[in-house]
Amino acid sequence: MTDPLGFLADRLQNDLLVPLLYRLGWMQWQELAFGWALFAVYGALQVALTFAVCMPLERWRPVARWPDARPILTDVFYTVLSRVGLLPLVTFVAFYHVQTWFTGWLLDLGWMPPTLEAVFPGLVGHPLLTFL
Repeated sequence: MTDPLGFLADRLQNDLLVPLLYRLGWMQWQELAFGWALFAVYGALQVALTFAVCMPLERWRPVARWPDARPILTDVFYTVLSRVGLLPLVTFVAFYHVQTWFTGWLLDLGWMPPTLEAVFPGLVGHPLLTFL
């Protein structure tokens, strides 16, 4: 069985991102598109889980009453934008070269940058636990 989130990211990359990158003439980013697609899939899952947990709680015991729902829609739009859309893409593109340079510099010094799975070996092979 394949990783369902990886499968979704692969579909997003192949069906949407690669054709878009090709049309825009940005195929130099094609190899990195999967990383952003996976980030977007995880972000969409975070938003879905947040809404699945918080909306019923808010309907059951609201923290505040809003006569107009437009400010709430602004928060929803910003949440989706910050977790799935433009902000992760800009951050990914802006910091990719810095992260690559920094990782290369550390490797040149002989130090392997730690990963979450290296720090916590029990997470290896448990993607849901790593996600949480």
